[in-house]
Amino acid sequence: MYSNIMIKNDSTELELESSDLEKKLIESIDRRDLEYGIVVEKLLNQNIRYTSLYRITNGNIEIPFGKKNYVMEGYKLYKDGTKEAFSGMVVPTFNVLLFKDILYTSKSKYAYNFLANAVQSPYLTGGDRYVPSSIIVPNLLFEDGELHIIEDDFKKPPYINSSLAN
Repeated sequence: MYSNIMIKNDSTELELESSDLEKKLIESIDRRDLEYGIVVEKLLNQNIRYTSLYRITNGNIEIPFGKKNYVMEGYKLYKDGTKEAFSGMVVPTFNVLLFKDILYTSKSKYAYNFLANAVQSPYLTGGDRYVPSSIIVPNLLFEDGELHIIEDDFKKPPYINSSLAN
């Protein structure tokens, strides 16, 4: 199991400011003659599902179980630059092949901290059930991606903006 992963771009020509990434996405939408592109801004933190918050609330949080990468916030970006917000979709499991389709990355990086499941069962080793982990990643512009619409009826899970974000 990993504890820290840093994803970085070795090519400075393919590293852009975040605003330029949106322009590149619009160019890609236009080039491929698509109606819109998708921007995913926030995924549900898996620790809400696997740690104490769910137990504390006695299960009164509606979480799309079995949907690990639930999109909390995202938007459709149209050719003219208009944005239409959406939620209720899932990014299927990431695999290595998906990363070959990365066209550009942002210059700024973001940290995603969470508790990852331990590789070895704590019942066998006496170790911790979860390992503190961090993924440091820039914004990524993929050529292709896949989203699944969640057909079940449920409320959007709770989300509180960080007080450090302002």
